[in-house]
Amino acid sequence: MSAYIVFQRVMTINKASLAQYSQEVGDSFKETLVDFLAAYGKQETLEGVETEGTVILKFTSMVAAKEWYYSDAYQKAAQHRFLGAQYNATLVEGTDTE
Repeated sequence: MSAYIVFQRVMTINKASLAQYSQEVGDSFKETLVDFLAAYGKQETLEGVETEGTVILKFTSMVAAKEWYYSDAYQKAAQHRFLGAQYNATLVEGTDTE
């Protein structure tokens, strides 16, 4: 069953760190089957706290999503994201109807 990671950038802290993250994160996907369903496109907050941007990634399974997220390649890049902004990140399993 597919799984999704939803990243929501709450607040930018350091633009240079985010730029470094953007340069490095692409390499973390080289060995991963992933679909980018949304990436910082136009958005409208309907409920809750407004965020600066959203990314939605689709993986083949919860296991595959976790393998990517916890991989050395992603965690190396993610250190720059952690320094660059506050994010919410949620892993959610898809439905049987996909």
